Amino acid sequence: MGKKAVKSLFHAIMVFLSFVLALLLCIAALARYISPAHSSMVTILGLFMPLLLIVNAIIALIWLFKWKIWVFVPIVAICCCFGYISSVYHINFKKSTNPKGIKVATYNVRSFNNDYTGYSAGEISKFFKQNNVDIVCMQEYISKGHFDTDSVDSVFSLHWKYKFVPKQVDGSTRVAIFSTHPIVRTCFLDFVKSQNCGEWVDMLIGNDTLRVFNLHLQTSSFNQKINSAKKNDADEAVTTVSYGLMENSRMRVKQAEHVQRLVKQYAGAAVLCGDFNDTPSSYTYQLFNEVMDDGFKSCGHGYGATYRYLGRLLKIDYIFTNSHVKGLDYTIFDEPWSDHRISVMTMQLQR
Repeated sequence: MGKKAVKSLFHAIMVFLSFVLALLLCIAALARYISPAHSSMVTILGLFMPLLLIVNAIIALIWLFKWKIWVFVPIVAICCCFGYISSVYHINFKKSTNPKGIKVATYNVRSFNNDYTGYSAGEISKFFKQNNVDIVCMQEYISKGHFDTDSVDSVFSLHWKYKFVPKQVDGSTRVAIFSTHPIVRTCFLDFVKSQNCGEWVDMLIGNDTLRVFNLHLQTSSFNQKINSAKKNDADEAVTTVSYGLMENSRMRVKQAEHVQRLVKQYAGAAVLCGDFNDTPSSYTYQLFNEVMDDGFKSCGHGYGATYRYLGRLLKIDYIFTNSHVKGLDYTIFDEPWSDHRISVMTMQLQR
């Protein structure tokens, strides 16, 4: 085979790959509109949306460098993902400087980084206080060792006088809300057949009432499934991981549908935040996006990934607001006390 023939073959392979990868990306873009109960393939592709975007961007650059018309194949596919892209990267030309309003933070503390001394809890509390956070929502609020739940509560109660830290049937805690505003009503959301859970509280802010939802939706357990799959052969490993991801996706959708109904039933000002364990390409995200506004899209800026590992490709922590709440600023902080980043949103109630 001559040099020209090799070059033509390589060109044909590149064109073929361009179409295949562009098609996969377009299918992945449909994941937020199709329930996992209806299509496993679309859901799985949606999980790999960040990687598919990167690969298509690289192919687009290659064709652009070669100055070939095939550059439009990956570009069109990338344009189909505008909804996802605008959810993870946002340019805000109206960014406020030190806006005054109510500050709400959400943070998966990952059992306070498995710290037995209470140091991490103290540092997290100090961070929230320095940033004048009014309402703190935490997930994986689990104490370790001698520094028990009461000890952790006392750290945050020094500044946030009001709290709701519900206990599950086994006596453990998973979610917590601390506030500088009086809490007048509470509800624990115990998800069926899951250790994950949620909560909501009504709090008085002046003469108004704000309902705050704090969720920790079904955990993907991706690392655990990978480690478990390593004990099996390749085919069994793929089946195990795929089945686990799909099963957890379906559970998250059921949990999100339940919360969505609660949001629809409430007519007042509401904020919904937490660790959804799902990206903006997911059906879970779309369920909340239909009835509320993603705070990052409303007033965020820059890159919005919230998971510190896996190449920082994933945005799985959110703060949503309804039409009675106006977003002023949304900032994501990268701190060392967990595998998640901290999301803080400044907002105002609209009468």
